[in-house]
Amino acid sequence: MADSSFIEVTCPKCRHVWHVDVTTLDKAEQIIYRDNKPQQARYRVRCHKCGTYAVVTVEFDEADLLEAEVYLND
Repeated sequence: MADSSFIEVTCPKCRHVWHVDVTTLDKAEQIIYRDNKPQQARYRVRCHKCGTYAVVTVEFDEADLLEAEVYLND
């Protein structure tokens, strides 16, 4: 979330491709922890073209862990 906050998303139904700013995503659907630290978060985003939901996984690196812990605890 520090340097590259945009991720590419491809709709599983219509194959429409768009970019999402991960800092604007709502609460994560699933958070994967390792050693009591968040490693990945999964979000559902809706395709602007057909309305289908796509699941995106955001991985945290060491620089993002502190920021992610603060964000996830809000």
